[in-house]
Amino acid sequence: SKIFLIWKAFFIVLMIGILMPMKAQSADVKTSQLPTMKPIDLSISLESDSYYNTTTEDMTSEMGVILGMESFTLGITPTITDKSNEWDMSNIEFSLAYDWKITDEISVSPYGKLNYDSDLDAGDRVIGLKTTIKLY
Repeated sequence: SKIFLIWKAFFIVLMIGILMPMKAQSADVKTSQLPTMKPIDLSISLESDSYYNTTTEDMTSEMGVILGMESFTLGITPTITDKSNEWDMSNIEFSLAYDWKITDEISVSPYGKLNYDSDLDAGDRVIGLKTTIKLY
């Protein structure tokens, strides 16, 4: 339960830090003097998945932060498992993807994932390619 509380505190601090304003404009600068720039497409989301394994009788939760900027997506997702009423962080996954929109209906996303165990020893390294075709 300590690991869960640490991750919960980490996510709260992270969200507060991201949502705080990064720069303030001076009151004496006229808006006509400011350069016109395209707004940055930025997104922040929390993703979670909890499931119960009936074979091993373990409850597992994955909760992570997904940051998106323009066509890039960065994710950090720890895996926490309840084994016999003891919480164990078994995996931390770092992911990076790029969404390349070929047409309005077809997109391709090359991605990579790095996995680390609770001792931060390197685990699986995954490189993949997702294809999405919108039907409607």
